[in-house]
Amino acid sequence: MWLELKTTNFRCFYIAVCYLPRISNSLLKQKFTDSLSTVLESLLVDPDCCVLIFGDFNDHSVVEPIQFHSNLFRTLSACGFDQFIDTATRDRTILDWALTNVTLAVLSHGVLDPINNLDHDLIFIKLNFSLKHRVVSKPFCVGL
Repeated sequence: MWLELKTTNFRCFYIAVCYLPRISNSLLKQKFTDSLSTVLESLLVDPDCCVLIFGDFNDHSVVEPIQFHSNLFRTLSACGFDQFIDTATRDRTILDWALTNVTLAVLSHGVLDPINNLDHDLIFIKLNFSLKHRVVSKPFCVGL
């Protein structure tokens, strides 16, 4: 799911909410990665475009931030995205990610306790919508 926000300071501001099922096989994960790359290639043509990607990526191999080594994470890193969630969101794994290509847009972030009987902790990010332009140049995701 994508949400486009119009602000006076960015020509484009996009927020994606993603879910990758736990039982995803490698083919489904690759199709998801390819699809997301295609969308990012079209969005990141504009250097002032701010993109935030949130979701449950069900990468059970990520116990610590250093272990973000999946093809999806490598692709997002190559596109200039930084991951902010560095605390386990279920058991001892970081299943829920929050990434952006404009790190200065993030004022604060973290993990909260789950609500009722949810099986994941909640993640949050407080955003700065008053940035006037992209301060830091990031690589573009073209040609991945």
